[in-house]
Amino acid sequence: MAHLSKSTDFLVGHDGEYLLNQGSSFSFASVKVPGGTTLADVAKSVGLPLKVIKEYNIHLNYFFTPPDVKEYEIYIPYDKKAAFAQNFKPSKNSGSFYVHVVKKGESLYELGRRYGVAYKIIKDFNNLTSNILRINQKLVIPVLKRAKKEYIVRHGDTLGAISRRFNVSLKALMQANNLTSTNIYPGGKIVIP
Repeated sequence: MAHLSKSTDFLVGHDGEYLLNQGSSFSFASVKVPGGTTLADVAKSVGLPLKVIKEYNIHLNYFFTPPDVKEYEIYIPYDKKAAFAQNFKPSKNSGSFYVHVVKKGESLYELGRRYGVAYKIIKDFNNLTSNILRINQKLVIPVLKRAKKEYIVRHGDTLGAISRRFNVSLKALMQANNLTSTNIYPGGKIVIP
């Protein structure tokens, strides 16, 4: 999984000069939101279309703030600052976002299975008009937070077989269970991340 890890991945390439040039046409205020906040949630809190909020935040490549930071400053119309303060509530269960670079032979259906998201959600989220993917195409995958699954180890199971069964890397499985070796025993519980 290629998790977004650098805040700069979200920037179009501006250093903020464009905001200075917008002074005569836009009156804006900066507000802080948690990392991974969707601009749709911000738009809803101030009663504006998503398109308007995106116009105030053209420095963002995606429709959400970098998920790898605690807080991120975004811009809203100045006259909506009070509405934002009153209505915006950070979503605790929104989940995470990943950027996946398409490899040869991958399909939307396969990516949906891998990330546990309906392929139609991936298609809609990326505004795709076709199910055909291009090699090296970047797709934003919204992954909802879910309760962790537990697997009860059966006789004959190996950690490698469990990782393949649930399509999770062996390393991720070991980290999620604080394991330093691949030894497991029947009746033991394995958390599936």
